[in-house]
Amino acid sequence: MRLRRLLVVVLVGVAASILTFVGASPASASQGFCSQNLPGWRIVPLDSSATDPTARYPQDENGQQDGAAEIVIWTRSAGPSLSQFVVQFRNLRPNGKYAVLGQVGTVRNGADLGQTGTIGSAPAGAWCSESFTGTNVWANLIYSAGGHQYGQTAQGYIIGKKL
Repeated sequence: MRLRRLLVVVLVGVAASILTFVGASPASASQGFCSQNLPGWRIVPLDSSATDPTARYPQDENGQQDGAAEIVIWTRSAGPSLSQFVVQFRNLRPNGKYAVLGQVGTVRNGADLGQTGTIGSAPAGAWCSESFTGTNVWANLIYSAGGHQYGQTAQGYIIGKKL
């Protein structure tokens, strides 16, 4: 009888831990495929004074922008003075992307927040990094399409505006 009670207590504790973890992770935004729209989150806006407002779209070796994918950073409040962030790679338009590599980290060239070889099918596909609360981020997306290699890096401190 005592063993059964102990087993029930352990199972309840494990279930509570799992539910707490699931509740703490972002809805539709833990590392892996995700929706392009994340309810309860908002996109970190680009600074209107930025010299290049299209900086979230990959470019080829000639500086030609490709609007078929983009890097988006989402945020939501995680407490009175704490924000959570997620980096999202969106597949906006089919253009034969291959050799896709997306990495997100808290340091340059890092992948501690996730790495992917695909960003889902266009026009609604997306991949999301792990959520994080620090404000330093490095995100890099590269792929090939139509005989060109495209890439874009977002890095720096997130302060609620452009990186």
